[in-house]
Amino acid sequence: MRTYNIRCEDIEKAIIKPLDYNRFRDCRGRFLLNLKTGQKCSVKEVFRSAYYYANEEEWPKNKKHSYIAEKVLKQILSPDEWRIERSDWKDRRNSDKNLPISEPPIVGEMIRIYDKLESGFSNIYDKFLRECFSKGFWEGGPYENQRVLLKDSERARQEISEFQSQGIYIWGNFEEPLYVGKAKDQSFDRRFNRYIWGKNSQCKLAKESEKDNSFKFPENISSVRKDGAKKFAEKGTEYIWFILFPVIDKSLISILEVILIKVANDWNIKDNKGELVNKDK
Repeated sequence: MRTYNIRCEDIEKAIIKPLDYNRFRDCRGRFLLNLKTGQKCSVKEVFRSAYYYANEEEWPKNKKHSYIAEKVLKQILSPDEWRIERSDWKDRRNSDKNLPISEPPIVGEMIRIYDKLESGFSNIYDKFLRECFSKGFWEGGPYENQRVLLKDSERARQEISEFQSQGIYIWGNFEEPLYVGKAKDQSFDRRFNRYIWGKNSQCKLAKESEKDNSFKFPENISSVRKDGAKKFAEKGTEYIWFILFPVIDKSLISILEVILIKVANDWNIKDNKGELVNKDK
């Protein structure tokens, strides 16, 4: 029996991110049942989505696939985890009432474009970090996206003109990114008051906690800053660093931050490092 290049990982991705979520939830007729979690999903839509991920093209619209979908999924999926069942007429009537509003095809197209964009970002980000780590830390002179150690931040503030720009920044320790953020409505210089120069800055709180591992912070400090200070203290502030990415078009800063947080967190996990402090932003 042909599997149409579909692998188990293609099916797993199809279940996590189907091409059409409304069809995926429509369990009239044949549906997949997860024997461990009780999750139900459409056999045809899982197959259609898995086929796309495996072949980078959609299943032909004029080609029926109900029988094929069932046979392929049975062949690939573990019978100990998944089973194909048929809904009875009562289930079908109830599902008719609860069907969500149909999702237009353009949504699926946008998701596929975003996936390709994210993949491109991942490759660029990985290449950049590898090159950055090979350069060593900034020691003065022109700034070429090197890591700037916390202990050199005041000198960098005076010498690096990029501090007066806006854009994206990364905080990290040794070769582990810890946090991705943005300076959108203010310069890096002013934004870093919360990290370095402010009265209760994240790095000052981290240094104080580092001395006795107390992690006791003022009550008026945000939970985000507390989490960041704790992470910095746990890693040790001696080799805490930051990188600046000036962005000229201010309207792109927030979009770039969202994508980069996802890409950076995935990179950390793939490289066996800890998750970003703000991975859920």
